[in-house]
Amino acid sequence: MSNYPNTTLTNAGQDLIAESIAEGKALIFTKVELGDGNLAAGQSISTLTALISSKMNVPLSSGSADNGQAKLRFAVGNSGLEEGFFAREVGVFAKAGADGVETLYAYTNGGNYVDFIPDQSRPIDDQIMDVYIVTGNAAEVQIQVDSAAYLTVSDLTEHNDDAESHKDVYGRFIRQRQTDYELKDVVYLPSLGAKLYLECTSPGTTSSGDLVITSPAIGNTVTDGTVTWTIRAVASTADIPAPVDISGKADITGANMVYHKDIITTSGTYTAPLTGLYKITVKGGGGGGGGALHDSTNNGGGGGGEGGTTIAYISMTAEDTANVIIGGGGTGGLGGQHKAGNGGDSSVTYNGNTYTGGGGRGGNQKPDGTQNITMGGLGGTGTMYGEAGQTAGKTISSSEAAPGGTGGGTGGAPGMYSGAGINAIANTGGGGGGAGGISSYTGGDGADGYVWFEYYTP
Repeated sequence: MSNYPNTTLTNAGQDLIAESIAEGKALIFTKVELGDGNLAAGQSISTLTALISSKMNVPLSSGSADNGQAKLRFAVGNSGLEEGFFAREVGVFAKAGADGVETLYAYTNGGNYVDFIPDQSRPIDDQIMDVYIVTGNAAEVQIQVDSAAYLTVSDLTEHNDDAESHKDVYGRFIRQRQTDYELKDVVYLPSLGAKLYLECTSPGTTSSGDLVITSPAIGNTVTDGTVTWTIRAVASTADIPAPVDISGKADITGANMVYHKDIITTSGTYTAPLTGLYKITVKGGGGGGGGALHDSTNNGGGGGGEGGTTIAYISMTAEDTANVIIGGGGTGGLGGQHKAGNGGDSSVTYNGNTYTGGGGRGGNQKPDGTQNITMGGLGGTGTMYGEAGQTAGKTISSSEAAPGGTGGGTGGAPGMYSGAGINAIANTGGGGGGAGGISSYTGGDGADGYVWFEYYTP
C-alpha cells in the first residue's frame, strides 16, 4: 500500500469553502483522481487546479461529514485500465452548489513511496480507501456517490450471513447425492449460508442421503460417502480501522493518521511499535518451475504455483512480539522432466493463533505430490489461494519445440522453446518459470514469501 504525505487544501478548495459560506451553497465532493505526475522542486500544491498527469477517475462510494471535516470512501481497481502507472498523485474534486464548476479541492503526492497499478491484463482486487478532509464552516456538505459503487463492510456481512443470499448463483452448485466429485471441486450447502462452501480435498462419490453439518468451522473436514470435504470461507477484503479518533479535529488528512507498512522478508520476531489494530498479510513461497525433457518427445516444464495469501486483523499491545516464519521459494526442477520443489509456508503466530499463507506447489507434479509431465503447480492455500502455474507445451517429436509454463502470480517467465525457466521476482511468492523443451533445461526457482504488518499512528 502507498504512503502519502498530508493532503493539502488548494487555493481553489479554499475558495469553494468561502463561496459555500457566503452564498449558502452546499460544498459537494464529486470524485477522486489518481495520476503519475511528479512535483517539480519548489512547486506549490496550493496553486494546482488539476493533477499534473491524471490517469484514473475514481467515483466516491460513500462518505459522511461532521465537525468541520468529511470522510470520503472510494475503491481503486484496474478494470478498463489500458496502461499501468505509479499512483503518485491523489486529487479530491468538489464544487459549490449543484451548478458549480468542479475543481481540484485537495491534493497529495506520494513520490516514490507508492504502489504500481498494473493494466487490466493483470486484474487486481479493488482496494477500499478512506480520505479524511477539512470542510471548515461550509454551509452544507454533500458527497456525490456513485450508485454502482461498493456496499459497506457491515452491509456486506449482513447480506452474506443470510442463507437466502446468492441462491441464483450457488443454487447451480448445490451438493448432490450419489455424485462423483474430483479434487478441488466446490459445492454449497444452503444450511451453511453464502459465506461458507465445501472444497473436495479427497475425491470420491457422495452418500445417498442429505449432508448435515451441525457445527461448521472453517478448515474442518467432513466425510460424505467416499468424498472428503474441507469447509472454506468466501474471502473478502475489509477496511483497516484507524486506531485513533480524529473526530472534531481540523487537521488535513494525514496530520492525525500516518500509515505505516513494515515488510518482513526473513524469519524472526516482530515487535509491535504501538498499541492498536494491525492488518497482517502472510504470503507463502512460490513453487519452482518444472524441468524440461528432451528425448524422443519434447516437453516443457510446468510453471510453479504462487504462494497463498492470508489476511487477518489483530490487536496488539506495544512491545508485544509475534513469531514470523518466511516460506522459501521452491527449487526449479532439474532437466529430464523432474518435478520442482514446493514453496514453504509463511506464518505469523501471535497470542496463541497462527495465520498461514501456504506455499505453492512445484511444477511437473500432481496435487498429491507425484510426478506429472508438463503440469503446472497448484497455488498455495490461504484466505486467497495462489494462482496455479501454467501447464507447459508438449510435442510428440524431438524436432518440435515446446515452451515451458509461466509461474503463477508474479512468477518467472518460461524458458519458451529453449532455455532454462526464469526465477520469480524476489520476495513476491511467485512461482518459477518452467523450462523450455528443446533441451533438458532446468526450471526457475520460486520466490520466497513475505509478511506485512500495516498500521496507523497518530
